[in-house]
Amino acid sequence: CGVVLLDNSDRTIEINDKQMLFGGLSTRYDLKWLELFMEKKEDKILLCHHPEYCFRFFKSHNIQLIVSGHAHGGQIRLFGHGLFDPGQGLFPKYTKGLRENHLISNGVANTAVLPRFGNPREICIVNIS
Repeated sequence: CGVVLLDNSDRTIEINDKQMLFGGLSTRYDLKWLELFMEKKEDKILLCHHPEYCFRFFKSHNIQLIVSGHAHGGQIRLFGHGLFDPGQGLFPKYTKGLRENHLISNGVANTAVLPRFGNPREICIVNIS
C-alpha cells in the first residue's frame, strides 16, 4: 500500500507543488538522526509519539508542526487537567491540546493499567494546505 514507517527517519513529500519533510522520532529515539532532521531547510512535520521528548531533547521553533500522542490526554482528567500519564507520571505537563506548534492527541487506546476517566478518546485530523 506504499506505507512508510518513519522510525528515526524522514521522507520528503510533495503537497500542492511544495516539498514538505515528514519525520518520525521513535520511542527508541536517535538523537543523531533528530539533529540532522532539524538542520534540514524544508518545512517540517515531526511525528513524535512521546510529547515529553519534544520538550526534553530540542526546541521546536524550526518545525512547522509536531504531532504526538502517548499521554492518553492524561489518562485521568479532573477539572480539565491530567492527573496521570504513562510516560510522565503524576500531574503530567504535556497531555493534550495545541501548544504553539505541538498538537498532542488524547488518542484512542486504553493500554494503561488505569482506565480513562474524564478523558474521551479522540482522533485528530490535520489538513495541510
